[in-house]
Amino acid sequence: MFASRHRDDLGKVLLLIQKGNRPGAVRELHTLRGVAGTLGAQALASRLSELEMAAKGLVEVPVIETLLNATEVHLEEACEVMLKLADSLASPSRDVTPPPLIDEEINGKLDEFGRLLKDSNMSALDSFESLRAIFAVDSESAIKVREAMASLDFAAALEALNMMRDN
Repeated sequence: MFASRHRDDLGKVLLLIQKGNRPGAVRELHTLRGVAGTLGAQALASRLSELEMAAKGLVEVPVIETLLNATEVHLEEACEVMLKLADSLASPSRDVTPPPLIDEEINGKLDEFGRLLKDSNMSALDSFESLRAIFAVDSESAIKVREAMASLDFAAALEALNMMRDN
């Protein structure tokens, strides 16, 4: 989802800068910086912060273009990492067997997973990994949880988790 939505953002920023629309470029950079920071792509977020400041200031267009080119490498790396993460979350291993946990332990872990999803906390990814065996079943709600986690759609994952637990 990150890659499909944001891979071309720096190209949009370049066009806005070249057209003299610095406020539009600053908005695009600010949004992308926020998403990158939320997803933990700190190197990218740092570069985008520099770019945002340059676009706000009186920095010449050629200098901003150079910064954009340097930042493009970080954006591409972040996109590739996010795509690999999404792929790994989307295809559960079929040979996973549920860990020998008692119901209270499972419910506690599912409660924590639900809280993390509700807060859009990226730690939900780690929690999901620890519960992967539970979601390896082919029930409709388990499939929806896996698909939502693969696209980092925490709201949809929470909704599917609640459906799964209600059944």
